[in-house]
Amino acid sequence: MPLVPLNHTGPSLCVKVLPSLVTGNDKSSIEVWNAQGPYLLIYTFPENKLIHRCQIFSRNKIHGISINSQNEILFYGGCNYLVTTRNEILKQQSAFNKNSLVNKEKRSGSEWIISGEISNNSKLYLLTCYNKVIMYDLVPATDGDCIDTLYIGTKALFQERSILYSGSLKIIPTTTDIENIDNKEKVLVNAGTVMGGILIWDCYLEKLIHNLKGHEGSIFDVVTSANTKLVASCSDDRTIRLWDNDFRSGKELSVAFGHSARIWKLKFINNDTQLISTSEDCTVKVWDIRQDTHELVLQKTYEVHQLKSVWGCDFWNDFIFTCGNDGRVKVTKINEEKTLQQSSLLTYSLKEILNNNVPAVGKSEIIKGFHWFNKHGLIIITSEGRVFQLKVTALQQEHCGTWIFLFRNPSFENYSLTHGLEDLETVVFSNNKGHLLFLKLNKNGDHEQYNLYAPVELCKVTGCFFKYTDGKVFCLYESPNSEEPLVLLQINSSTFIIEKVVQLRKPKIFLSTCFELYENLLLVGSRHSTVGIWDLNSVEIGGSRHVLIRKLTPGDTTTSIRYTGKHLKSTKEDINTDRGDPIFSITNRDGYYNFISVNNRFSTLKYKIIHSNKIVRGFLEDGNFVMSPNNTSDFVISGFKSNIFHISNETGNYEIINEICGGAHRQLKLFEICTTETIGTNRFDKLLVYIKASVLHLKKINTNMSLQTLNNGTHGKEIRDITIKPVSKSLTADTLFITGSEDTTLKLSKFASDASTHGFTNFWTLRAHVSGLQKVKFISDNFVISTSAREELFLWELNESTDNTPFLNLVCKIPVISKNNPDLRIMDFDVLFIENTLNSEPDASIDADFALVTIYSDSSIILWHYSNALQKFNKLLVGKYETCCLLNVSLRILNNSSVYIVVAPTDGYLVYYNVTEYIPFGVVRSNGKLELMEPFQEYKSIELPHYQGRNRIHQSGIRAMEVFVPNGKSNEFIVVTGGDDNGLGVTVFTLDSTTGNDLLCVKNTFFDPKAASSTITSINVIENKSDKDKINFLVCSIDQNLRLWEFDGITYKLKISDKKYTSIADTGSSDTYNSNFALIDRKSTRLNSSHTVVSRMPSSA
Repeated sequence: MPLVPLNHTGPSLCVKVLPSLVTGNDKSSIEVWNAQGPYLLIYTFPENKLIHRCQIFSRNKIHGISINSQNEILFYGGCNYLVTTRNEILKQQSAFNKNSLVNKEKRSGSEWIISGEISNNSKLYLLTCYNKVIMYDLVPATDGDCIDTLYIGTKALFQERSILYSGSLKIIPTTTDIENIDNKEKVLVNAGTVMGGILIWDCYLEKLIHNLKGHEGSIFDVVTSANTKLVASCSDDRTIRLWDNDFRSGKELSVAFGHSARIWKLKFINNDTQLISTSEDCTVKVWDIRQDTHELVLQKTYEVHQLKSVWGCDFWNDFIFTCGNDGRVKVTKINEEKTLQQSSLLTYSLKEILNNNVPAVGKSEIIKGFHWFNKHGLIIITSEGRVFQLKVTALQQEHCGTWIFLFRNPSFENYSLTHGLEDLETVVFSNNKGHLLFLKLNKNGDHEQYNLYAPVELCKVTGCFFKYTDGKVFCLYESPNSEEPLVLLQINSSTFIIEKVVQLRKPKIFLSTCFELYENLLLVGSRHSTVGIWDLNSVEIGGSRHVLIRKLTPGDTTTSIRYTGKHLKSTKEDINTDRGDPIFSITNRDGYYNFISVNNRFSTLKYKIIHSNKIVRGFLEDGNFVMSPNNTSDFVISGFKSNIFHISNETGNYEIINEICGGAHRQLKLFEICTTETIGTNRFDKLLVYIKASVLHLKKINTNMSLQTLNNGTHGKEIRDITIKPVSKSLTADTLFITGSEDTTLKLSKFASDASTHGFTNFWTLRAHVSGLQKVKFISDNFVISTSAREELFLWELNESTDNTPFLNLVCKIPVISKNNPDLRIMDFDVLFIENTLNSEPDASIDADFALVTIYSDSSIILWHYSNALQKFNKLLVGKYETCCLLNVSLRILNNSSVYIVVAPTDGYLVYYNVTEYIPFGVVRSNGKLELMEPFQEYKSIELPHYQGRNRIHQSGIRAMEVFVPNGKSNEFIVVTGGDDNGLGVTVFTLDSTTGNDLLCVKNTFFDPKAASSTITSINVIENKSDKDKINFLVCSIDQNLRLWEFDGITYKLKISDKKYTSIADTGSSDTYNSNFALIDRKSTRLNSSHTVVSRMPSSA
């Protein structure tokens, strides 16, 4: 059963743009080559399509790619390199395991390759860590399109022994240099040393040109400009320095600060007028180089990656392509032209708007409201009740029109609210007395006014909201008096006459902030994170079907409610409907957002929270799903980070645009713009209008969903654990999995079943934990438990919409047992469900209660009961093993009668507890399941009994443990363990009932002390469908090897059947499903045999 790699996603060190002259494509299209470990992924841009992937090196990661005009391509990494052609690469089978290039890689010796270049004269230059340049001639290979290398010689500086941290080579074609008359090119070596010096020297002459001093710490990158007049460098001191590369000068021209962490990469762009820098702080900065003073001036900062390090970058046609530790390939557009068509900022003071055509600006007159229309421009109203229009002449022009005074209405002096009905080309003004003024704009530029007065008189109207849907206009308004009703008006969209009035009793402490209408459902958001839901049909017939959600999140103001267009997939058969409950997104200004479904099919109106999350930082104003280029729905949000307004892709976890506008406490609106350029594209251009310092600002922003990422990647830091949703049916279905990372987040993702891609799709990044994740496991098809430090254990529920979008909601948290030990960590847990607590409710979220055992880093063991009805954990047993940390635990039933807890500590023992007589559960003899012995009640916790026994298996900590029951043997379970001692052991637990008294026999039947060459970190059992007496195990270890072991159920022995090296360092957790796939440390693997297939994917890299 061989292991077959399917996919690799992890830190990416290199990205390279191949222009059209190399690829033969149209000039508007390029190829982007991305290195993922030892693998190469080729994308087309701007089509954003993955067209090819193959393995380049057998073990080393690809650190760099270089290409010359003859289409000869160099890959280098570690001490290895490969020279080939694009044609040869495209010939390789796209599957990761079917590749011949790895057999053609070459070694440069024992020296690490720092940089490499291929000249147009078919010469190869490799700069090594010992500041030597190894030179080769390139000659055609005898087979295929690969290229052989013929060693010429090695160049170095005489008596120079510096060790290099970084470096680059600059090839300069020349025919005039007397000193290099025998060569057709000059090669400049830019050597960045570990001690802070920069050596610029001539390769052929072996002559030092400059020794540049000024940095402190190791030099992380040094590059020469295209015209060779400038050298740029960065180092551990977090500075960027620009140097004069003149042969007589070499002086420092400027120093720039800006990054908050180490700077890894530099690149000159746009004819050496700009410099881009990438950093450990996950940003890319663009610097302008002033031609007169050579000062570096920061132009723009872009957040491009997650959590840690942007490693590589390249540039093409105002697009920056970056790759980083999160495996993402990010595309960033820079240098947008200062025109309204691209990204301009127009500003108007009130005095400029009046322009002396009407009476002068009043003493305290300000702009009170505004709204934009694509055909008619901007409509504003002032505190004096004066209305103006910025008439549009052409969106492409820098000045988009002129201001025209329309009218003045004293009713809207001092207080007014402005609303827009884009589909009706109508703006609505409302005041605090219930007066509504509809201003309809006509095609010829004229306007019509319609006045409407609220039919239900309120003491004061403080909230007024509009929505146009299903051909009708709806208006919701209220007063601050809690005794007065919420009033909903249905207004004719042609005549603006009221057709229907609905009065709703307002809940206590309820101040409306937004609302949404879908069919007969009305959802109203309020302060204090409150949402009210009404069934309008029941209100019309005198009923009052409604539900109030208090404190939906820890935040305050509800800022938006949106019908998502999605419906909840029913978990149980429902004959009353052919679609699920509608799903709504709800955002909160304090950064929280939720998705809820509303069930209106029963006598009582019900809701269900199906997803809960929060953004990284800042204020949240709105959010809804937007269709992406790959036909998936991405959740796009807008809000504020300090004084910056931003639009971000929450699904992809990246920022789309940002604009400095002064912060959240101001009038600001975001409008969609539809032009001939955006029709039929993925663009959703926006116009941002806001008031800052009494000045009106208009900012038009081009946002293109197809210009953001080529590969979303995974976490930016180490992945601690991975779990796959249990699958029991088709192998062709896409598979959901969850990863938990050191960055404190969970990621809910999908592994594609498509054999041509086997790619990952990220759905959500969940941020409920406040410390690094420890464990995450599916305990059923729709429930997940995650643990971390600070005693965090969260129970999550998985829901899916009818279009297969998954949602994950935090249901319950376990109580904290220690108040004074913030470092206490829940190391592992296990679950047994309780059969006779099945929930009979038609929309029940979980089938049964369960028993949960948790183990801690201070040697504590606690057994809990989870009540589904109360959504609460109740402590049953509490105890400690000794003083060492506990690493793994299993909760097991033997012989359909006894309940055991098996614990694996750091002292190498397997410790087991018989808790049958100490828990309020019995065991069903017929099926060996737990059941409650009496109706649920609040149990008082008691002390855990002393362990029944322990067996020494390993010399030190047991890092991995897998427990399984042999086929048909209810009186036996087998524990496979792997430890810090590199050993792999098999221990059999058997309960003998033949004597009348249950007697537990524990026996170690197999132990291989050299099962791995370093710590075993993960073990997974894999069903062997061809032989029921045999079980397969996939074993991961830090030595970067995956081993497949076969367990013989008759002899109770293990033997190794396959072994595969992975380029993922510190290979960690893993999970398997369907006896076919496995996920391991960000690497997907497949196991093949004549009868069964097993695969698995990675979690940490």
